[in-house]
Amino acid sequence: GISVIQGILLDRDGTINVERRDYVRSTRELVLLPGALAGLVRLATLNVPILVVTNQSCVGRGIISQCELDEIHAELAASVRKAGGRIDGFYACTHHPDAGCSCRKPRPGLLQQAMTDHNLHASECIMVGDSLSDCSAAGAAGCRCILVCTGLQGEMLASKLPAVTDRAGAPSSMYAQDRFSGEPQIAQSLWHASRLILEQAYRTERGRHVA
Repeated sequence: GISVIQGILLDRDGTINVERRDYVRSTRELVLLPGALAGLVRLATLNVPILVVTNQSCVGRGIISQCELDEIHAELAASVRKAGGRIDGFYACTHHPDAGCSCRKPRPGLLQQAMTDHNLHASECIMVGDSLSDCSAAGAAGCRCILVCTGLQGEMLASKLPAVTDRAGAPSSMYAQDRFSGEPQIAQSLWHASRLILEQAYRTERGRHVA
């Protein structure tokens, strides 16, 4: 059966904002992806926490400070709020990749921390990311996963998009069925992912009313 959606976990770079190979180092370099704001506004209509879980080794590498990262996140939260959406929390792994921490995706530590803080059951959370490491982290944490094609792995993911899309370019409902097989669903962007999530949420609601 379809489980209820209790929480939404979002990757940042490549999912909400344009990913830069040399890192987002300031608020000036924070460029939101097309449809990301609209997707966040749509997700905010669900009464569930929306949490960003992001690897930011640029802090551990000494490229930016924790304070600068906090500024970038404050700016992102403010932009989203201004548009009518919300981000309810930021979880960043700032360790250097060689640190061997348990929070850097593809490890599940960061997701588990976010879910523990908000009292969420993993099986009822959806992770939206743009890379296979997001998918691995979601799988290890026990969450469902949707991968968007707006990050650096986008072309490879886009080749896996289902051929059947409706006129608005979202995967057809047939594809949006809930398959908790550990296989991620693939969506073109956060806007399309938000549509899949709402479709799933409302299908669950309808099922509940019937019962």
